[in-house]
Amino acid sequence: MKVVLVFHANAGSGVAPETVKSHLHQNGYEVVHVCDSQPDLTAAAKTKAEMFVVAGGDGTVTRAAVALRGQPLPMAILPMGTANNIASTLGLIGPLPELMASWKRAAWVKLDIGRLRGSQPHRRFVESVGSGLITETIKAMDADPQARYRGPVEGERCVLETYRNVLGRMPLRRVLVTVDDEIFVCDTLLFEVLNFNSVGSSVQLSASAKPDDGLFTIVWAEERQRDQLDAYFLARLAGKKEALDLPTRHGRHVRVSGLDCVHVDDEIRQVQGQMLELLNEAGSVTVLV
Repeated sequence: MKVVLVFHANAGSGVAPETVKSHLHQNGYEVVHVCDSQPDLTAAAKTKAEMFVVAGGDGTVTRAAVALRGQPLPMAILPMGTANNIASTLGLIGPLPELMASWKRAAWVKLDIGRLRGSQPHRRFVESVGSGLITETIKAMDADPQARYRGPVEGERCVLETYRNVLGRMPLRRVLVTVDDEIFVCDTLLFEVLNFNSVGSSVQLSASAKPDDGLFTIVWAEERQRDQLDAYFLARLAGKKEALDLPTRHGRHVRVSGLDCVHVDDEIRQVQGQMLELLNEAGSVTVLV
């Protein structure tokens, strides 16, 4: 089978592309093209390859998924990032040879992609769009010049500690939300429109979020959830698995106003209070699971 290998050299695992290509060859796959940048991905999606193999973290998977939306080509994921939220949600964690061997019997699953309108330019996303705690923590980590040099264990600990520090000084932000036909107002520490159930450093905000049901999961935290969030991060720092119980809604079409800054997957964007519209593009990309 002819495949395009989408490989991100700076992914957290440090595995060389030659190693991935060798494993692919041993499992009967011929790599006909290697790429990473968005223009190359878009062009590669129009080749005569039979499958895309995406080796990298959540950012690399997202770029490939957006480039492949609406295409019949399936995408196979080799998680090689730090958080690997997308692969973890889909149960695609394990040694590379075992994952490759599973593809011949894997199911083809149609996953949803989100579309954000109201923030220029319009943008598609795979994991989530949100504001508040997650956004401010991403900004704090981006401002840390040493962040990229930490290993996975130290890096995760640093992120969790940053969540706690940001949470301690996080002000409330009032947002007006419409989910399909329901309208509500909430004063939030955190507001997220999820396609997958985890964001950032594997922070699972909702166990009910599913990337293949045609629905977003809208999650937020108010002042009364501040202690619960802090306890969650403390438990994670202690190596314990904890679950959050936050207010939740589900819907295909979300409008929200009152936000100044949002993250769109891992990209920070200033929106200055304008109305944002999020649409679920159901079944946009095929993934081997």
